[in-house]
Amino acid sequence: MSRRLTRRDFIRITGGSFAGAALLGSAGCVFGSDQGGGSGAANTIRLGRIPAAQAMIPITEVMREEGLIEQAGEELGLDITAEWQDFPQGGAVRQALTSGQIDLGTVGNTPTLIGIAQNEPIRILSMAEGRVKFVVAMPADSPIRTPEDLQNKRVGLIQASDLQFFFDLTLNSLFGTPSYDELGIEVVGLETLSQTASPPGGIEAVVATETSYLQGQLDGLIEGLLNSYGFTEDYYAGPLGEGARIQLPAVQDSPYYPEGFYLHRNFWLVTESMVDENPDAVVAFLIAEQRAVERLQDMNPTRVAALAQNQEYWNLDPEVGQQIWLNDLTHLRGWPWLTRGDLRAVVDQSELAAQSDLIDSALSWDRVIENISPVAPLARQAWETIGYPEEAAFTATDTEDIRGLPLWQYEDWETA
Repeated sequence: MSRRLTRRDFIRITGGSFAGAALLGSAGCVFGSDQGGGSGAANTIRLGRIPAAQAMIPITEVMREEGLIEQAGEELGLDITAEWQDFPQGGAVRQALTSGQIDLGTVGNTPTLIGIAQNEPIRILSMAEGRVKFVVAMPADSPIRTPEDLQNKRVGLIQASDLQFFFDLTLNSLFGTPSYDELGIEVVGLETLSQTASPPGGIEAVVATETSYLQGQLDGLIEGLLNSYGFTEDYYAGPLGEGARIQLPAVQDSPYYPEGFYLHRNFWLVTESMVDENPDAVVAFLIAEQRAVERLQDMNPTRVAALAQNQEYWNLDPEVGQQIWLNDLTHLRGWPWLTRGDLRAVVDQSELAAQSDLIDSALSWDRVIENISPVAPLARQAWETIGYPEEAAFTATDTEDIRGLPLWQYEDWETA
């Protein structure tokens, strides 16, 4: 049976293979240099993102096309230019941040908690996207029709990623154990998301993002069994009935119910030097991100999806791709500000990372608070400038997502 991932495995998968050309810095006057930061000074703010992301793509496309960072900077007395770079995955973005090649970057939860555990000079700033739908799927015409049928099967997934964390937590909720050995599951490491849309030979099930799942389903290559929200997909047929949108009773035992089996969050990270030397530029970014979300909220969902329909992004017809936007937490909330509930993703999943030897020990709430405390007043300034949402929205309980007091009220967070 498959063994748990080690730190050496993680470095092999997400390490320095993308250094070099992908991490080349931009020329000219940039933040982080001794020329930046003065009021009215002309500077470049360098941002990194991952084209394979989901809701973050239309958000950043609006930020780029409408020059929202530049506009917010002008309001704050800054003459700044946003320079965007795309990276193949979160490990490369994290490397670019820590090496000073970019000032802000969007990454998944695993690179985030690894960076904090290793005391890298990065800060969690805001939510890039959240509540991404993950799907357990099978090749077309598979005999797997219920969760129980996954036992004694070969399952393909990208290791040390949200996909694996979702799968492990789902197994724990469904069967009372995440142990592959106990369930007879052999995990096969995949290298790319495209492999989850078109499973290699011998793979009996895969764990996919919604984008990859929709691509594979449209091509007739895979069928869905269940998703991270705790509901069945179209191919399910078992004691609960047949088809999609049947709630699996086990999800009610999840620590993240009613959100689902898994607490997914992707973050914008910012370098310590950017926060220390150019705080107004950080505020400008946060204002721009919120305004981009507001622009998208006013659009028809198919128009939002059209912003990401190109091959390098979702590669989906907007009529299909709109569901990615409709499912995302930034759309459901209408804002990207971080709350205590969102940072649970870092604290809780660091325990899984420690069990897999990706980090030495799980991250405490004190460790996470130490990381975010320097950006908290900047987030508050941006929120007060925007004036949305009302303060009560952060702690609302009549929602399907996990929230809490906002970032700038971290001193009042429960840390037990």
